[in-house]
Amino acid sequence: MMENLGIKKYYDRLSDDLRIARVMQNSLLPTRAKIEEISKSHKLNIAYQCESPDDLAGDFWGLDVLDDDRLFFYMADFSGHGLSAALNTFRLHSLMSVYGHELRDNILSPADYLERLNRDLFALLPMAQYATMVCGIIDLKRDVFTFAPAAPPAPIKMTIGLQDMIALDPSGVPLGMIEDAAYEVREVAFKKNEMLFFYSDALIESQDMKGDIIGEDRFIDLCCEASVAAGPPEKFLDRFMEKFDSHVVRPLQDDLTAVTLIRG
Repeated sequence: MMENLGIKKYYDRLSDDLRIARVMQNSLLPTRAKIEEISKSHKLNIAYQCESPDDLAGDFWGLDVLDDDRLFFYMADFSGHGLSAALNTFRLHSLMSVYGHELRDNILSPADYLERLNRDLFALLPMAQYATMVCGIIDLKRDVFTFAPAAPPAPIKMTIGLQDMIALDPSGVPLGMIEDAAYEVREVAFKKNEMLFFYSDALIESQDMKGDIIGEDRFIDLCCEASVAAGPPEKFLDRFMEKFDSHVVRPLQDDLTAVTLIRG
């Protein structure tokens, strides 16, 4: 009896710790108030979906204001999921918080930013742990997205209502794998009424009802179907997730993060 009470106390304490950790991890994500403020100030419709099969996740994303015309976007996905991946999100977010003022004051290029993050993460991460990431500057005045990738799933650029989409080049070295990895700056037009779609690999690596991987081709098909389906452009992500859920087996086996940014 006493042993059962001890086990119960242990699991109660563990549950409390996980609840606190979830609250802390959620605080890494943009608040609804921040998203609404940026949507109004920079005429950008922002939608997102975040979920995890575990209590804690290894994905996170963010959007920061640089000035009246520019925004800094990032999304990261650590290898694995659960507690170890979640701890790594805190490591990365702490580094990015330290870099925050420097980014705003000196406007480092996205490639320089990733190279610095990579060097610091290489020293911090345990062996065989790494993160894929994309970060970049949305310049609303110049109508461009300037970005650097560290092997994320390829972001999609498209116009809602059409099927003409572009998969941005995601090639690069994951963060934390090679200490002196170099990254490239790339640029793509991002004009009014266009959308950028960023997502974690759960959208392409989850299994369908037959046990087959969704894959990149079917992911693109789902994007096209959601794009031309009836409804306002800002509901694209809702339509996409409905179609995605009709194909996959729940619960998912990996963390899922999806973010859409639509120019107003």
